[in-house]
Amino acid sequence: MSNVPLPLHSRWADALERGLDVAGYGLDDMPDPNRRDWEALDLDRNRLTQLPEWVVECRDLRFLSVYDNALARLPDGLAGLDRLEVLNASVNGLGHLGRSLEGLPALRMLDLGHNSLMELPPGSLDTSTGLAYLYLADNMLSALPGSLAQMDRLRYLNVAENALGVLPHWVGDLQALVELRASNTQLAGLPAELGRLNGLRELHLADNQIDQLPSALGALTSLRVLDV
Repeated sequence: MSNVPLPLHSRWADALERGLDVAGYGLDDMPDPNRRDWEALDLDRNRLTQLPEWVVECRDLRFLSVYDNALARLPDGLAGLDRLEVLNASVNGLGHLGRSLEGLPALRMLDLGHNSLMELPPGSLDTSTGLAYLYLADNMLSALPGSLAQMDRLRYLNVAENALGVLPHWVGDLQALVELRASNTQLAGLPAELGRLNGLRELHLADNQIDQLPSALGALTSLRVLDV
């Protein structure tokens, strides 16, 4: 269990006045509700193969969750939702993101875990500099985009169960990071720059091929959990 406070579904659903919750209805399609002022949409645990076109017309949307559906892609129109703060598209069949993650300046939490993503396309998250929580676990990523190096408010990063091979040196630039999870990512070593993460409390590296930890980790005075 993470010690980092996360924007949980119930808290967001309760906090926003204009919300639509159809989670767990087993829907193959989501009919147009003929209104566009929704702040929160919870479409979890249905059988949607594509996001309804009307969703990207909801310009006030702050919370969108489509967890556990059958989506193969996200529409490029998501990039126009400039008030969106929370996007959960985990446990789908996402293989490509296109331009769906461009132009999301308010985004604070993004969960794309348990999909089939091979990359985050160039331009993704370039304007999402306030991102605090990023969950990418259990995909097919072989590298992390350099744009993440600009995320100076990122507190939680989970890239576990991807074939990364290495952690980029710029991870040491994520000065707000409190928890880093990179278990089962085919790592053979760690960048010394990890030692610059003064606020890091949890570092999860199990199921890798790391023979020796860099001495720089001794500088992590806030570290409470080291799992290798």
